[in-house]
Amino acid sequence: MGSLEDTNWLYKDPKEPIEARVKDLLSRMTLKEKLGSLLSCCDSRPYEKTLSSEWAEIVDAFQTSVLESRLGIPLIFAIDAVHGNNNVYGATIFPHNVGLGATRDPYLAIRIGAATALEVRACGFQYNFAPCVAVCRDLRWGRCYECYSEDTEIVQKMTSIVTGLQGQPPKGHPKGYPFVAGRNNVVACAKHFVGDGGTENGTNEGNTVSSYDDLEKIHMAPYLDCISQGVCTVMASYSSWNGSKLHSDHFLLTKVLKENLGFKGFVISDSEALERLSEPRGSNYRNCILSAINAGIDMVMVPCRYELFLEDLTYLVEAGEIPMTRIDDAVERILRVKFVAGLFEYPLTDRSLLDTVGCKLHRDLARVAVRKSLVLLKNGKDPKQPFLPLDKNAKRILVTGTHADNLGYQCGGWTATWQGTSGRITTGTTILEAIKTAVGDETEVIYEQDPSPDTFAGQDFSFAIVVVGEFPYAETAGDNSELIIPSNGIEVISSVADRVPTLVMLISGRPLVLESWLLEKTGAIVAAWLPGSEGGGIADAVFGDYEFQGRLPMTCFNAILKLYYFKTEVIYKQDPSPDTFAGQDFSFAIVVVGEAPYAETAGENSELIIPFNGTEVISSVSDRVPTLVILISGRPLVLETWLLEKIDAIVAAWLPGSEGGGIADVVLGDYEFQGRLPMTWFKRVEQLPMHAEENSYDPLFALGFGLTTPPLTPSLASLSPKPPAQPRHCRLHSLSSSLRSAYKAEVGLSLLVTSPSSPPQSLEEYSNCGADGFSGGGFSGWSNGDLATPICGSRSMLPRCRSMTRGEYHKIELELKLKPQTAKRQIRYAEIPYGEDAKRVAVKTLKLLER
Repeated sequence: MGSLEDTNWLYKDPKEPIEARVKDLLSRMTLKEKLGSLLSCCDSRPYEKTLSSEWAEIVDAFQTSVLESRLGIPLIFAIDAVHGNNNVYGATIFPHNVGLGATRDPYLAIRIGAATALEVRACGFQYNFAPCVAVCRDLRWGRCYECYSEDTEIVQKMTSIVTGLQGQPPKGHPKGYPFVAGRNNVVACAKHFVGDGGTENGTNEGNTVSSYDDLEKIHMAPYLDCISQGVCTVMASYSSWNGSKLHSDHFLLTKVLKENLGFKGFVISDSEALERLSEPRGSNYRNCILSAINAGIDMVMVPCRYELFLEDLTYLVEAGEIPMTRIDDAVERILRVKFVAGLFEYPLTDRSLLDTVGCKLHRDLARVAVRKSLVLLKNGKDPKQPFLPLDKNAKRILVTGTHADNLGYQCGGWTATWQGTSGRITTGTTILEAIKTAVGDETEVIYEQDPSPDTFAGQDFSFAIVVVGEFPYAETAGDNSELIIPSNGIEVISSVADRVPTLVMLISGRPLVLESWLLEKTGAIVAAWLPGSEGGGIADAVFGDYEFQGRLPMTCFNAILKLYYFKTEVIYKQDPSPDTFAGQDFSFAIVVVGEAPYAETAGENSELIIPFNGTEVISSVSDRVPTLVILISGRPLVLETWLLEKIDAIVAAWLPGSEGGGIADVVLGDYEFQGRLPMTWFKRVEQLPMHAEENSYDPLFALGFGLTTPPLTPSLASLSPKPPAQPRHCRLHSLSSSLRSAYKAEVGLSLLVTSPSSPPQSLEEYSNCGADGFSGGGFSGWSNGDLATPICGSRSMLPRCRSMTRGEYHKIELELKLKPQTAKRQIRYAEIPYGEDAKRVAVKTLKLLER
């Protein structure tokens, strides 16, 4: 060390390009040094309530020792700072991700990411195992609160926290290449790749059963957003996809993530994940290492068996079972991130950042996040008499419940310890303390965690605030098939609400069971999620200083059975008889009738009645059961007034072709009706021919008529037992990928785009397209009509109807010819704002692809 030759090594020169530095350093490393760089030894805090300054001393001691090695390659220190630097005493604890998802504010997420990065760097850590971008599809999952939402689009929005943690990449930054702006930022980690939120029954580390299309559309989409922001690392999931463990899935880790998505950072394992690749756990360890490294894992978290790991890894490489090219690829990726993060230039802690830990600016930001995350579920038994805001100057207030004065419960899991715990585990403000601070000087606040009848004797409470919820947990310990409020929370709410007007605050990482009878008793109820250290944000909203802004990031069910999605019984009878209805309790009937196939002259018809006794079948069924009629025909047919009065809804589905699933999509509420009549619907056949421009025009339904329905939105009072609708998204396909059978034809498209005969090759060609459609070499064939038109509907049969508004929402399907090297199937998703015209939507979509 210290020779002139050493100091002239290229990799030590910060002016050299990063890739040149990586290659130079890699060429100097021995096999032992390379394999050592793949090892991540993880451990917990050294002792309780360790301060940031103490962490910095520990980190710098290790780093100083490593810098004296032959090549002086710095260590990268990582921490699970998943809602602030939550393992460090005195740090700002922000709401968990589920609360941030309720804010739906990507700019707030950026600010939180930046604040977290500062507090993490103050400890000496350069790497944060966050964010979790899982899409939680089952509330029973113990990691539900680590997710921003059950909706992919909301999760995609909130991935903006990556920019907060790492900094904003400059314009033109290479796609997929890692980025860290400077010493005040950290290396981020998108986790857990991929599908961990979709396991069967919400089982942690379980199996996600889905098609590749669904995996890509629901669970993979947020990773594209993270990669576009230059995320440096991705953590593999403990879970499996269709029985294949993610940590050994070469297709997903290498073919999809690294090659197809172009990710140039490194893939890290979860802690002790390799032991989980065999049964019993920890057996056949050498083979576990073999399968994981060859699948694409670059860095491996090994908290205990690191000596055995290095021994077995060395054997596998020397035996040729793990190619040296795979080892070099992993080391290159790790070194790339270290150079990008500036570790070679600034390996030690910047102690000037210690003043940012738990500072007022960060706590004020956390308080804003808390109040923006609060979801007001009920406000008053009478809508005309809201219960909130509460009166700050009330004479006497009762505050009760397990979570009212417990900072540990308020913060949840992943706070101070992995599982979280009870009590004053860090610095902050409890909800009780916040209430006492918010109320007037003359207001008496009485707190009893579990009030007895004696509490109310002789007391004249203006109102009560009951704060209950889940106890802290993390990961598998949080898997829960009941989701009831624990510790007699329901009984406490009921007992208090019987005596005093009551506000309920629910502290939980997910929606919990709220029975109808309990909702009727309470005056108001607020979902406060896991708000973190700043309870003042709750008082801000309930006492009216700020308005409630949060929206549910996940569906509130009205019974735990709803989560099991029991199978609906469908009974089919082509020509039902009276016996069909005997003893049956049908919720509703769907009658599908229409014309038989014909072509040309064979289709000429002077009567235009529904054939095959269709009118009689409709009449017979609708006399007994609420009925939806789906009419399959190539033109309007006779619909008598008396028949329309009998039925509850009728849909003109025309001749829809092979994909009947599109009809189910809209009648069951996953997508809205948007079609409008392409021709006049006459009252009587004697009126034909009939045209809209005629003075005597008297149609049953006019040209262009069409009701539309928004997708079903669950409420506390009435919820659909089916899983929530898929989020609206844009889907882009390359020409090299055929539209496979798994890709449904959508019904209700506002905008259809046909593939061009000579597809444009660049964004500029698209940008030159006309506002009303593409001309020249662009797309052609804009169609503003839809494939299915609801022409009669009632509130009882179809989702709530409203007037058609043209251009409200665009969904584009583009077949795009890509460059040969990227001709593999690629899919992008993006939210398209309401009211944009065709050109702007297309150009915006293509810009997303070129990122």
